[in-house]
Amino acid sequence: MLSALISSGAESAESYFLGLPVSAFNRESGIGIGWEASSAVAYIPLMVMVVAAIIAGRLWRVRIGRR
Repeated sequence: MLSALISSGAESAESYFLGLPVSAFNRESGIGIGWEASSAVAYIPLMVMVVAAIIAGRLWRVRIGRR
């Protein structure tokens, strides 16, 4: 999203990621990303990352165990 802002020359853009409204900005003062969420909805990306880390860890152990 940031690379699209930089290449298009736009100052800001808004989108959704896993149900959360995300805004990105590219100004003279800097670039950044921000999001707003209620406390319950904010945990969805965190849960997705934790599950992905657990699955990756298990797959890594299976892969190492076969050598």
